[in-house]
Amino acid sequence: MTHFIVILLYLFTLIGIGLYKAKKIKTQSDFAIAGRSLTPWVLVGTMLATWMGTGSILGNAGKTYETGLAALILPLGSVLGIIILTQIAGKVRNYEKFTVPEILGDRFGPGARIISVIALVIAYMVIVSYQYNAGGAVLNTILTDDQGQSLISVETGTIIAAIFIVLYTMLAGLVSVAYTDVANGIIILLSFIIAIPIFLYEAGGFSGMASSFASMGKSSHMEFWGVYSTLDIINFCLPPFLLIMGDANMYQRFFASKDAKGAKSATKILIIAVAMAELMIITAAWISSSMIPDAEVGKYVLIYASHKFLPTFIGAIMMTTIVGIIISTADSFLLVPAT
Repeated sequence: MTHFIVILLYLFTLIGIGLYKAKKIKTQSDFAIAGRSLTPWVLVGTMLATWMGTGSILGNAGKTYETGLAALILPLGSVLGIIILTQIAGKVRNYEKFTVPEILGDRFGPGARIISVIALVIAYMVIVSYQYNAGGAVLNTILTDDQGQSLISVETGTIIAAIFIVLYTMLAGLVSVAYTDVANGIIILLSFIIAIPIFLYEAGGFSGMASSFASMGKSSHMEFWGVYSTLDIINFCLPPFLLIMGDANMYQRFFASKDAKGAKSATKILIIAVAMAELMIITAAWISSSMIPDAEVGKYVLIYASHKFLPTFIGAIMMTTIVGIIISTADSFLLVPAT
């Protein structure tokens, strides 16, 4: 119940911020790109929180459960993509547009703009649905009775998560999203810094992990080299590389920057922030997976581990971090089609 209360307080805080910021929305520019007012550090926070979605918390963590230490290679694609974005962030900001389709329309005509809008809406609605499902998994995990049985199904939790995220995003657009994302970004990094040593202690250190993996028939989970083939690495790293290169959320943040210099500076800092966050998520999932033999539970390895293996309050903060990651990504992917 502590987990639920802490998460509930967090959600009420988000609503409060949204209501406060909603009073400042006067124009489309305010709603869509925060009036082009974001500083570099705010940009870093909102870009980090937006990028770290279910692809990290469920996707990369789930792949770590399947393959072990070798999953540390997974963030390579997104990091390389951000490095390239540093070269175009300033130029994008100078376009003075609201959306990517506007840029394409100016360069290639109205047909290109319409096609890009259709592609964005379809793709981003699918991505948002993943966030809803992750929210449902969190609610299903934390809302249990004294016997540990879930009080609601994942499906019901998904509906509840979807309703909240849609209403929250409608409140104040990027103004509220950006500033709460900064807090989420800080919480993401601090939570994993605290949680990883606790997970390692609970797992019995590296020797305990090795023994546990061996008993599960997963000795290769302690190895980094030789697990993935070159083709595997390309298959894992190419999709996030291409996604972040064309992610309209990133471009929307560039448009929201005070100036081109700030957009470029923020993107450079983002390289380090994303690398740190992704590697800590994978490390936490790797350690936790040594304590979870059940593969069905393993697909939600970080959600389950935060609930079961951390002290109650720290676990509640960690679960809140996961909720924050889900909401930050979902509201951003909703905001892009809305503009």
